[in-house]
Amino acid sequence: MKGNLLGYKTLKECVYEYLSRELEIGSLKPGDTIDEKELCERLNVSRTPIREALIQLETEGFVKILSRRNIYVNELNLDDIENIYQVMGALEAAAAERALERMTDKHIAELEKLCEKMKRALEKGDFSKHMDYNLKTHELFLELNDNELLTKIVLLLKKRLYDFPEIIKEVPEWDTMLVEQHIKMVELCKQGDKKGLNNLLKDIHWSFEKNRCYIISYYSKDGN
Repeated sequence: MKGNLLGYKTLKECVYEYLSRELEIGSLKPGDTIDEKELCERLNVSRTPIREALIQLETEGFVKILSRRNIYVNELNLDDIENIYQVMGALEAAAAERALERMTDKHIAELEKLCEKMKRALEKGDFSKHMDYNLKTHELFLELNDNELLTKIVLLLKKRLYDFPEIIKEVPEWDTMLVEQHIKMVELCKQGDKKGLNNLLKDIHWSFEKNRCYIISYYSKDGN
């Protein structure tokens, strides 16, 4: 990626997006080291935007900076996932409760469509679309939630779980169960049941213990 990166964005933003993409597609893998000097030469920029972008990625949990010559991509281990699930359960449950106060029949109809599309994608074995419709269901709750900080944290944590590197993997029993949970979410929304929706998201959907075996299968490197 030689040449001038600068457009309407700052150099730091461009470098951050470049590194994020490298993480997403797996060009930078967990455990890999990052050479600041080599990055400067490859992108034809000074060390300052490189360092600023790396600091942001470290703040977000994606890399670890020990020194200029010792920067590596963080691995996502089970302890990390358990911690993220605990936080996600609390935040998404809170977001869904707030969203329910603003939810209209139109929104519920959209949730029903997403559930049906999610189910059909699973039946066709299209796990990429299945995942996409899964995430869009949760995004609708976030869109209706008026807490911008909560939304920002949730989206960042989902990047940590799914995007760096991007994971699209079949876990049949889990995928089927997720469809059923999303259908139940819609039913609870129709009923205006805040407590039920909160419990479903926090104590079932984002329960690490209830999903442990599926999580291990999903994140296993050998595919088993």
